[in-house]
Amino acid sequence: MKNLILLLVASVLCFTGYAQTSDVKDSINKIKRDSKTYFYAESTSASEAEAKDAATVMLQSIVSDHNKQSGSSIDFNALDVQYLQMMRGEYYRVFAYARKDGGKTVAVKVTEAPQPKLAQEPASTPAPTPTTTKQKTTEVIDNKPAVKNDELQQELAEKDRQLKELQDKLDAQRRENERLAQMSKHQDTPEPTPTTHVSDINQSHQGIIDILLQCANLNEVSAKLSRLRNEYRVKKYGTYDDCPNIASCYWIVLNRDSEMSMNTILSTGNDKTNLKTSQYDSLSKYTGHILIWFRL
Repeated sequence: MKNLILLLVASVLCFTGYAQTSDVKDSINKIKRDSKTYFYAESTSASEAEAKDAATVMLQSIVSDHNKQSGSSIDFNALDVQYLQMMRGEYYRVFAYARKDGGKTVAVKVTEAPQPKLAQEPASTPAPTPTTTKQKTTEVIDNKPAVKNDELQQELAEKDRQLKELQDKLDAQRRENERLAQMSKHQDTPEPTPTTHVSDINQSHQGIIDILLQCANLNEVSAKLSRLRNEYRVKKYGTYDDCPNIASCYWIVLNRDSEMSMNTILSTGNDKTNLKTSQYDSLSKYTGHILIWFRL
């Protein structure tokens, strides 16, 4: 009878440990299926500390590769890394994970079931009654949205990357334009380019320029240019790289800040005029700004 009771106690404890292990497996599989939300890595070792260290290093490498491939700048040290642990035979299996958006992740906490202690007792001692094992509450992974500040930092980092690429292209185009300008000096009959002054702009063109000067940022400029082109009031527009002729185009100058805000508009002609201040100006002065050309 005593042996039967001990067997029942051991069975209850083994079943509890199996249920908790099953919960950990389900949580791991859930995270793996949501690879768009989480970074994850796992390692198995005879030592719990070694398994955790190896999983952490692998997770850090995965984040680094993600940054290189996507152009992101995610700081691994700022991520809320959590760990899930279970036994695989005599080895420790550690699963490390973190949200890609940097949001707070509540860990799934599961404690291994205690091993039954079979103490030798005298034959006269009455059989012990099975004690109820308190099962640990398994917390569900919290899928709260990322902190707004973290999202804003990632958006700004992505904008910085895009602007850097644009700057590289602008610098390459500027060097090419300088090379072409040097070549044109050696031609016998250089092509004349128009020169525009504020007083030379007709009323129709001035109305369009006034509309564009009222735009606050790049988004509004893009929307207004698209509408004006659909109304046949603007012939063409584009970025610096695809400009057909610098002198024959008007130029919208935008600041390279988080809003890409409006700076000014320059006139056509070799000798540019700042149409916001009515002062003579130069396109080369705005190297490093966002430049958009358009023709009327």
